[in-house]
Amino acid sequence: MEILGTLGEILSQAIDLPDDPRAEPLQLFVQDCEFITIATPAMLCRESGGTSAARCQYDRYRYVLMLGQVKEVLFSWQMRTGRRPTSSEACQAVLHFSENDQHWLAELPLPRGDFSWRVHHWRGEG
Repeated sequence: MEILGTLGEILSQAIDLPDDPRAEPLQLFVQDCEFITIATPAMLCRESGGTSAARCQYDRYRYVLMLGQVKEVLFSWQMRTGRRPTSSEACQAVLHFSENDQHWLAELPLPRGDFSWRVHHWRGEG
């Protein structure tokens, strides 16, 4: 299984994707670029997916999180706020969790406006 789209598109449907405990978990990858936005190309694929794994390396995609972790982040957001996150909020929450291994804290302000994440910060380089 492979799902291609923008990061915003994939995250908007991620919480509703079924989990198959018999299958290898899906992993979220984003295209390697200076800034990640909701329009950044992304894919959900299995690591041993052959073509997908090769494409991730060839097209310079970077691993973000496992689908189960993405769903946990989005569900946590929904439980905290009482609503589903917007695409920008979902991107912010997922990438914050990926970088910091913690959920966006309730006392922190919610992201506003268009989302953009500086990749060197996400990679822990600065």
